[in-house]
Amino acid sequence: MAKTVLITGGAGFIGSHLTDRLLEARYRVRILDNLDPQIHSEGKPAYLNPEAEFIHGDVRDRQTFKAALEGVDAVFHFAAAVGTGQSMYQIAKYSAVNIGGLSNLLDILVETGARPKIIFPGSATSYGECAHACPEHGLQFPSLRPIEQLERKDWEIHCPHCQRVMTPAPIPETQPLCPQFVYGLNKKSCEELLEAVANTYGIPYTILRFFNVYGPRQSLSNPYTGVIAIFSSRIKNGQPPIVIEDGRESRDFVSVYDVVRACVLALEKDEANGQTFNVGTGQGVEILPMAKLLIKLHGATMEPVVNGEFRKNDFRHSQADISKIRRLLGFEPRVDFVDGITELYHWSKDQTATDRFHEAFEELRQRGLLTTSERPKVAVVALNWNTYDLTVECVEALQRSSYPNLKIIIVDNGSANREGGRLKDKFSQTIEVVQNEKNLGVAGGNNAGIRQALKDLDVRYVVIMNNDLLVEPETIGHLVAPAEANQMVGMVAGRMMNYFRRDRIDNLGIAMTTAGLGYNRKSEWYPIFCPCSGLGLYRAEGFRQIMMPDGQVWDDDFFAYSDEQDVGFRLRMAGFAATYAPGAVGYHKDGATSGGPSSDFSIYHGHRNNLWFLVKDFPAGLWWKYLPGIIATQLGTFLLYAKRRRMKVIVRAKWDALRGIPKMLAKRGAVQAVRRVSITDIERPLIRRAYITPER
Repeated sequence: MAKTVLITGGAGFIGSHLTDRLLEARYRVRILDNLDPQIHSEGKPAYLNPEAEFIHGDVRDRQTFKAALEGVDAVFHFAAAVGTGQSMYQIAKYSAVNIGGLSNLLDILVETGARPKIIFPGSATSYGECAHACPEHGLQFPSLRPIEQLERKDWEIHCPHCQRVMTPAPIPETQPLCPQFVYGLNKKSCEELLEAVANTYGIPYTILRFFNVYGPRQSLSNPYTGVIAIFSSRIKNGQPPIVIEDGRESRDFVSVYDVVRACVLALEKDEANGQTFNVGTGQGVEILPMAKLLIKLHGATMEPVVNGEFRKNDFRHSQADISKIRRLLGFEPRVDFVDGITELYHWSKDQTATDRFHEAFEELRQRGLLTTSERPKVAVVALNWNTYDLTVECVEALQRSSYPNLKIIIVDNGSANREGGRLKDKFSQTIEVVQNEKNLGVAGGNNAGIRQALKDLDVRYVVIMNNDLLVEPETIGHLVAPAEANQMVGMVAGRMMNYFRRDRIDNLGIAMTTAGLGYNRKSEWYPIFCPCSGLGLYRAEGFRQIMMPDGQVWDDDFFAYSDEQDVGFRLRMAGFAATYAPGAVGYHKDGATSGGPSSDFSIYHGHRNNLWFLVKDFPAGLWWKYLPGIIATQLGTFLLYAKRRRMKVIVRAKWDALRGIPKMLAKRGAVQAVRRVSITDIERPLIRRAYITPER
């Protein structure tokens, strides 16, 4: 009779491949998996073999686990919360899943008297730093590199006796375990727990310490998965791999097919009972050359970004000694690394890959796990006009920011009662105040702040935000992260939530139609065109490229409304992309300074400036292609506000827009001169309709 094997976590990357192999070998396979959304964002994966029995459940649920164990001959306990960095700030979850899941398994077996063989995956992360050889003092088992050393960008491992740089050596199973991440600590604890209980009750078991496993089916949208999958996802999305340290750190990458063969050997060979084996290739591969190989396979022309940052508690090299598994089980890795990574590339071409790398990277940074000697300088520009109390709240929120290299610039737009001076006194010179003699509007005020920011050549990014916005401490870091990850990202939109109803979205950036009409995004479904000036980050170099001959970035004539669309369109023409950072959250007192979107002020400036924006910015190719929609939009907005009994303000807006066309045409030549991309590139993020609804 065929044996029955239970694979917990069997819907995952390694478990699904093992399922296929065991079914081919005539085993009956049962899978227990909770389909964690971080890994299985679309539910049960299509690749899962239908011949396997599937139970949707969690190893923390004792009754479900007990039912899944009935009648099984062996258990591959693969269910785990995986991710070294994430484990350091989701400690309870990782321990509950990893240690709690195995505890449930052993408790059930002790209670029922069942004795299936257990194959448990340990982890190379439990070792910590690998063994190193000194030419004078021989083999050493070094501790982690001190933070002070890494801050000097001295990346290598030095002999503790003579300080020479040592050569990495393969890690034998006898090397003491010295994990520094919660995930590795969990795995070490599980190994000890399994050994103690199994030896006491006569439960057969084998521990396989996996090194860096890669291959098809590895999640490309999980930013906590293996580095090869993370790099592949970024390249598929047109973004370069981000490499920490100097890129010369190395890992032992082993194909999932070799790992599955090791699992089957551990199941079928009695020599594996009670033993612990490394599962790797015995070879270290450096990260930077690996990233370049992936780029070459994808046919991309980018270069990896080596950012010089480092992750706390991380080890420099990892390389398995596989002599024991060779000797006792006859295991030999068969998949050459270049062949394996080429197969992964061919598989990934047809897969969806959501690049969430910058979110995960920023989480590590916010938690203090990712470190560098200095973060790029960010200047925040906010306008004040007779709203002293709002600006005080805004600045106080900014000063609680976790971002370490921040300059705050408040532009006072001719307020009464010396508000600019009062703000400067209030914050004891910790902010810079630019004093305008009169109200220059949003456009003129932003220009004054931008000019002040760009005087500091160390400023890499400028954040434009409303003074009626209170940002979370992590917001600036989340805005910076995607721009640092991709040099062509020139704009990053934040997530503006309503101050009074904090579950309600006010703005997720601007979406734009082919008729040139911009909308506040209320849903992530619509493509991002540019940030709203209520909360948006801009690359300082982008501002310098689109600056008009008279020194304006924002158009002073616009005064307010549609101004950010004008800036966003010009940055798009200069070749910069826009993206959205959902973690960059601010709470907005909507309309606190302008009277709200239905005020005469908003209607007048919005609809006057929209036509000016079209005249000044739209290339001729887009004008002619979408002229019917443009005309329909202009006429439609006129009729809409006439129907709403706002005839006077809309007539004035359209009339003044027509009168100002000669002035906009005079600016058009300088605006069009910055274009570095094709009409198709500009057109791509536009929504192909005249009107859109605020939400999907």
